[in-house]
Amino acid sequence: HYYLVETEYGGIRYTTPILAFSGPDFTEGRVGPDRINSSLPVYETTTDTGGVHVSRANWIIEHEPGSLLIGQVFTFGNHNDRTFIGAAVEGIDAPVTLALPLPENARNVEFQDGAVGDLYRRRGQILYDTRPVPPGEGSRRIFVRYQLDFDGDSAEITFPVAYAITLLNLLVADLPELEVEVSQADAALEAPIEPTAQDTIQGVLFHRWSAPVSVDAPLRVGLRGLIAAGRRDPRPGGETRLDREMPVAAPALDARIPLAFGSFVGLTLLAALVATVQRERSRRAPTAEQLAARREALIAQVARLDDLHALGELDERAWQRKRARLKEEALDIAQAGQETGSLQ
Repeated sequence: HYYLVETEYGGIRYTTPILAFSGPDFTEGRVGPDRINSSLPVYETTTDTGGVHVSRANWIIEHEPGSLLIGQVFTFGNHNDRTFIGAAVEGIDAPVTLALPLPENARNVEFQDGAVGDLYRRRGQILYDTRPVPPGEGSRRIFVRYQLDFDGDSAEITFPVAYAITLLNLLVADLPELEVEVSQADAALEAPIEPTAQDTIQGVLFHRWSAPVSVDAPLRVGLRGLIAAGRRDPRPGGETRLDREMPVAAPALDARIPLAFGSFVGLTLLAALVATVQRERSRRAPTAEQLAARREALIAQVARLDDLHALGELDERAWQRKRARLKEEALDIAQAGQETGSLQ
């Protein structure tokens, strides 16, 4: 059984992490604690952007013929003691809090927890989040993916950087003839970044670069030996198609799941990121953990819809339609859990 405690203060909704008394999180008889103590702090608001920062980011680059598949997870924090509520941006119909600039020619942009026109806005090559950012580390987590096309067997990507990143982990899927160069242009000085490790995730070998990244200094990634359009992926399972649907994965704001790398990796969420941007190697039924995580995400999405409707930002018809779709998916998950005995 899963519970949320939530309240509203100063026009901002605050919610505790998921509180679970039983379920697949508990392996021994799936029984949780008899009592859960949880606090729900609330804050005054501010429009000061000074406290907003990116503590960690995980970026993954996968391949298909003629196209790169990019997945980026940003973990934002807020050093202030007030909730950052954003500011107006010309051409955007709502106050925005976080900005994510895209490389040129990015297409098929998707988010794990929302869509452009709903929680997010887009103006040109910049994506904006409209949600408040409460104080604390990891108070907002954004997972975005998109595609970049290239000609021939090489690509040069310039990733704009809007926030200093305390630690960036860049992972690039291996190919037989792949060559990668990573650098950051900082104060007109091209600073090369050397690879730090290799990691195998879900059977795929990745080369990893880990380093802090300066603000307003683009990160450049040069790739050679890619799979040209019309050619076959040489890796095992390369003939399978790209999964265009968002996978069942850990919700982006679930505070119980860490997001880091190396010895402090939250491998569950990292593996979910890999699964999103790599080619499907096989089709498996969702696990009990995936079903539970998706159900938690649906709870948060329904709450957000109710917020928008109550504030008059979502009309009755759209609210009913979207709510019905989420409830239908929740029923499907409940039925799947009953059939497998995985959800309590």
